[in-house]
Amino acid sequence: MMLQHADHWAREFRVRMPRRCPAVTERELDGEAVLFDAVTGCTHRLNATALNVWRACDGTQATDDVARDLAERFDVAPPVVLQDIEQLLAAFARAGLVEP
Repeated sequence: MMLQHADHWAREFRVRMPRRCPAVTERELDGEAVLFDAVTGCTHRLNATALNVWRACDGTQATDDVARDLAERFDVAPPVVLQDIEQLLAAFARAGLVEP
């Protein structure tokens, strides 16, 4: 049931060329990161994989390109990676961390 909910959010918050919001800062800690949103005062913890996606959110890379890069790097099928990235970007969008 949770996966269906995640798929719903991924469709609703589809982001194709994500850009990090300028109010969000990053601090890396042992390969993971903590994001701080100066507007909301919220913090967000990212694992190493999510950090890779976060850093790719520069407004110049398409979601498909990021998925291909990560699929190659981690030896995973691109469609699987794309679905995971879309869900992660939907979470980033809901939290106000990326601009569409």
